[in-house]
Amino acid sequence: MDDPNIDVKILIIDDNIITSSILEHLLCNEGFCTTVANNGLDGRLTAESIKPDIILLDMIMPGENGLETCRRLQESHLTSHIPIIFITSVQETGSKLAGFNAGAVDYIIKPFDRSEVLARIRVHLQQSRARRLLIQSHIAELKQLSDAQKSLGPSPENIPEAHYAIYYNSLHGAGGDFYGVVNVAHGVHDYVVADVSGHNIGSSIATGALKAILHQSQLLLYSPREAVILVGEIIGSVLREDQFVTLVYARLNRVTNMLHVVNAGHPPCIVAKHNGKYEILYDHGDLLGIFPHPRLVTQEIQISPGDRVFLYTDGFLDNYDLISLEESPINPLAQSCCDSLCIPLSEAISHIRDLAFPDSIQPKDDLLMLAIEV
Repeated sequence: MDDPNIDVKILIIDDNIITSSILEHLLCNEGFCTTVANNGLDGRLTAESIKPDIILLDMIMPGENGLETCRRLQESHLTSHIPIIFITSVQETGSKLAGFNAGAVDYIIKPFDRSEVLARIRVHLQQSRARRLLIQSHIAELKQLSDAQKSLGPSPENIPEAHYAIYYNSLHGAGGDFYGVVNVAHGVHDYVVADVSGHNIGSSIATGALKAILHQSQLLLYSPREAVILVGEIIGSVLREDQFVTLVYARLNRVTNMLHVVNAGHPPCIVAKHNGKYEILYDHGDLLGIFPHPRLVTQEIQISPGDRVFLYTDGFLDNYDLISLEESPINPLAQSCCDSLCIPLSEAISHIRDLAFPDSIQPKDDLLMLAIEV
């Protein structure tokens, strides 16, 4: 059997020379390839250069501390996929939670035990390898797709507890707009709207692949950001080199009244508040299919019963460019979403479409809007 440690690269980022030397000696004796950086900036540059399989990161360092280094590693499409384990003497729960929120996968507390260090590293290397195998398995299944015109998504009547409505109008026989709704757990649903570049048989295959991924994946095991990363890595196998996907992924937890949104280069999510105000979640991550490890950020907001969430493709913004040249075309669309709060959801999205495209103006692109009632 091949030695699983061969070519396994571990990066140690620690300003304490004694600690880094002990770790380097321990890991080298076990057959791992190690590299040491003495500060956060050098560590990030080294990580981008050598692409380690795992990073051991000191939490407390002068200048750029470990939390900041971790955040920046997670924000870079070159390093966001690398597991990070904090090495620290800090044991307070708040500090640990801050590390997990920054993107770390685990902690090792100083003074550390040799066996614990090796065990934790091996566990996360195994998990990383298992994840790569899972992705390869999905890719193999997707390559067997032969029906390029699979239905785009479920009917709202089939998942009544998800409380959503759909408007979809394709101008092309093989459209690239896609939506998906998945019941993740009791009171928790995931909603996806995506746009595959192009209007041809290739875009239809990609939309079929997106649907397959959503229904094959155990989404409760993934955060929304992790789910989008998984989708991006797999969907790249069926896209042509000149294709890409924009996608917005929303997880609505009606138990905690929390909305988690990840945007991959897509038009921003609109939240129409029950008080008549609106919030536009502008933060954009990278397109899927362009970068091997896209930069993605999760936005979290508190929502209330009576609020509505709108996900849509960019076709809904086309005509607003002509109506309002002075302000963002999204603002009039967001106001239309608020103005329709008193209308039943299924009628509201048709009303919003009519406001965007009066009878005298015809859409130039596919139109897709998914509206969610909180």
